[in-house]
Amino acid sequence: MHLDIYSDEIDKMEIDKKNPIAVVGVSRDKEKYGFKVFKTLLENDFLVFAINPNADTILDQKVYPNLFSLPEKPDLVVIVTPPNVTAKIIDSCVKIGVRKVWLQPGSESENVIREAEDNGIDVVYNACIMIDSNKNIPGDIMGDITEDIMEEIDIEQRCGGC
Repeated sequence: MHLDIYSDEIDKMEIDKKNPIAVVGVSRDKEKYGFKVFKTLLENDFLVFAINPNADTILDQKVYPNLFSLPEKPDLVVIVTPPNVTAKIIDSCVKIGVRKVWLQPGSESENVIREAEDNGIDVVYNACIMIDSNKNIPGDIMGDITEDIMEEIDIEQRCGGC
């Protein structure tokens, strides 16, 4: 089962700047999508927390080792990790009561998706938050970012391997 990137799940995934977002898999490498997703959200004034157990700061922001160490529960968790790590992140989301997860391309697997859905988590997958979330963000602040990213990404790849 694969979700069309323009499906009802994306429509239901309301993203509000005032609600905390955690990005799991934030990278220090500026070329990786974990870095790009975090930077994009940060630059657009989202309340965003970085998660990476191997970093202390990224972009002058404190980096947390896991979801349990955050100062508050995120409204949305964006996951940019390999599927075997993603499964552990979904378990953490269940334990802390997260109800919305966005799986960046390359982080998903059928088992992970099923586990999240079976635990009442709304899941978006087969979609890049930097490209496919425009209509869910008030004021379309991602519009310019989307255009810039689309220039970098071959349209056929559609952000695959984020």
